[in-house]
Amino acid sequence: MTEVLNRADLVLSQLREEYRDWVTQKLKLLAGYLSGVKPDIVDETYEAGLHTTITQEFRTVSRDSREEASELDSPEYLKGVIIGYTVDFFRSLRLSQRLGVNPNTALAVARLSYHYNPTKLTQLVKRYPEINPGVINSAALGYPKNPEAFLDGFIANVARLAEDPRYAELAQSIIDRAALGYPKNPEAYIKKVRAGKALAEISEVELGVVLPEEEILTPDQPTIGQ
Repeated sequence: MTEVLNRADLVLSQLREEYRDWVTQKLKLLAGYLSGVKPDIVDETYEAGLHTTITQEFRTVSRDSREEASELDSPEYLKGVIIGYTVDFFRSLRLSQRLGVNPNTALAVARLSYHYNPTKLTQLVKRYPEINPGVINSAALGYPKNPEAFLDGFIANVARLAEDPRYAELAQSIIDRAALGYPKNPEAYIKKVRAGKALAEISEVELGVVLPEEEILTPDQPTIGQ
């Protein structure tokens, strides 16, 4: 696997030169959106996601046959994998930008592009219009293979807790936080709140909707591979 990743890094270096103008154009479109994120973070997130993508590809083809696994020895095959991931990475970031997702959360989602189509966030927002976008972000990040199952469970838990007379005095924020952070046992969180052992509020910052003021840095255009 190490040899495959080393070959992929070599191919990536070549592609960065070959498609420099395309990458520069995409980064300009995202410059304002990612202005509060250090360029190194963008770079590291992209490369980490790419390595995960290639590792998953290697495991998948290795399960099928040794002959198919040998395809990863081909620079052309690796080139296709890298280009596909890169396009999805940028596409995911652009969609998050349009949805107003916290840039840090958007990068985490883009890194998971190998799990699902980058339009997943848009699909989830359309399917669950009544749910806070931050909860949808959490579902996409924490349950990338089946965020719908988590969101359906979240809705069910919120409805159940809101209707339970034992929790009639609780603020909606407490119920939301219990359902979000403790999907299997939200009552346990509520018990901690009542005992004064847990925070009772859930903020938009925690949900990933807005960027905390102290995290907003001096604008600096992020670059990949520079």
